[in-house]
Amino acid sequence: DAELGVDASTGLRIEPRLVVTVTVQKGVVSLGATDARLSFIEGTGVEDRRVVVDASVAALNEALGVVTYACENCELGSDEITVEVDDGGFSGLGGRLTAAATVEVSIVRR
Repeated sequence: DAELGVDASTGLRIEPRLVVTVTVQKGVVSLGATDARLSFIEGTGVEDRRVVVDASVAALNEALGVVTYACENCELGSDEITVEVDDGGFSGLGGRLTAAATVEVSIVRR
């Protein structure tokens, strides 16, 4: 049995990576970091309606530590920011684990 988080051929530690999807319906979101530690699968992390990023837990914590929402020319009301996380099966026995959460955003005039 290979030890979880260690490359069997080299013995080097493998840093866990997650795939995170952030979506909104009306506006756009920008992540707090968009540097080279993040691999963007969809979007750029700046003013996206949907962004999908693959990165280490540390890099994702920094990127998601501040998420900015903007909605120009939107009607007053609400929107939702949905965040989905997929560990790709890296977390251990039992296969792929996923989680999702939604935050409601009130759209107001500035």
